[in-house]
Amino acid sequence: MKVIKTLKHPITSHHRMLDATLHVYQEALSFLITVIHEQFMDLESFSTQAVVTAVERLIHRTKHNPNPFYAEFDQRFYKFPSYFRRSAIAEAFGMVKSHHSRFEFWQAKRQHAQQEGKRFTKPPTLQAQPQAFPCLYKGNMFIRTSERAANIKVFHQGDWVWLPITFKGQDLFKRNVWSMKECSPTLVRKGKRYALHIAYEGDVKLTQTEFSKQRVCAVEFRANEFRSLFRDGRRRHCLGEDLYQPSQRKRPDASNHRQTETSPATIWYRRKTEFLAADERLTDAHRPRYRASNHRLCPKAPRRGHCHGVFRQDASA
Repeated sequence: MKVIKTLKHPITSHHRMLDATLHVYQEALSFLITVIHEQFMDLESFSTQAVVTAVERLIHRTKHNPNPFYAEFDQRFYKFPSYFRRSAIAEAFGMVKSHHSRFEFWQAKRQHAQQEGKRFTKPPTLQAQPQAFPCLYKGNMFIRTSERAANIKVFHQGDWVWLPITFKGQDLFKRNVWSMKECSPTLVRKGKRYALHIAYEGDVKLTQTEFSKQRVCAVEFRANEFRSLFRDGRRRHCLGEDLYQPSQRKRPDASNHRQTETSPATIWYRRKTEFLAADERLTDAHRPRYRASNHRLCPKAPRRGHCHGVFRQDASA
């Protein structure tokens, strides 16, 4: 079984100089998304490699292709590296194909909702300005000169030039990737800083255990939760099931397994509930003005070490 592990190497030598490279790549990707979306009916049945070849004939001028249909690409992106162009075409095709799949799924759900007389949401839209990051192919866009230094091709002052950079290293033995194959890095921006995300690919041999003696863990991911299921292959029944919802951790409730009856969040939640219940039993004419020591009327959950506040009536009200 193949295993891929990605390590992050923050760049320490340059930051602002790499903004132009990322901007040009994203502009080219946006242009290619529009081209593939217009020609998707003819490209839908093609493989990714065939789509790259077909789209290059539509946008790139060569000796054997002097008049491409979208000649504007070479005019806007002069001397655009071929590896960047092919990488952007493959990524744009994946985005457009994903959009059409989501749109077909939306049409099926819409038809089912209309039959039941229900309203339905708006259709999915194709993102024309994607926040994607370029891949620096080894040997053509990325040449490692030492363990923590390399030369990368960037867009600077209207031309594509080689730029020497330095980045933080990683302990390959500690990360257990020293025996894996190093793949081409990806230039990623987070905030105002850049990093090289390098993937390491390797093979792992699985145990040759009989199916009746295996135990399987299946995980189902959803929008706001994930569910894990443990299954015994010999007895063919479920050993356990766990549901995780991030929204449950934000609520200061005693039902949460992370909270106890004496925790500050649980005491605050119980006192706030009792206070609001007592306040609802009063009329507007006889409702006194309440105040809490160190807290307002509906305070947030107290921090660790703070007093929980004792609600009392204001005699001056």
